[in-house]
Amino acid sequence: MKRLAVPLKFLEDLKMKSVRELEGDSTLLGGFLWHLYLAVQGCINIALKTISKLSLRTPESYADAFTVLSEEKLIPEELAKKLTAMARFRHILAHVYTKIDLDRVHAVLHHNLADIKEFLKVLATKLQEKKIDVSQI
Repeated sequence: MKRLAVPLKFLEDLKMKSVRELEGDSTLLGGFLWHLYLAVQGCINIALKTISKLSLRTPESYADAFTVLSEEKLIPEELAKKLTAMARFRHILAHVYTKIDLDRVHAVLHHNLADIKEFLKVLATKLQEKKIDVSQI
């Protein structure tokens, strides 16, 4: 979970930048998209490691991993829905099938960064309750 500290800090530092500022600086934009990808992929990896550690049902997709955690009451259902959408969004970032909508990406930065932080906090608490060493996830 500590691996997400760097991408989250980078993204947090960019929250005050406008879409136009990002568009005007390809280095900054590239860093932004990369760190957003790392943050979302990091959440997916944590979800998958948790599922494996607890021997839960195998998710059908990356997005389904958050549903599995919700089914097991490890994260709230509403949070799982938000993270599922982010996992699908990650697919767009990873494969760049279409032109990336920077307004949408910017909205993710402003509205979903808190969801990632909530996910880390809630899951860490639940794992500690189950006597699982969070550093192993």
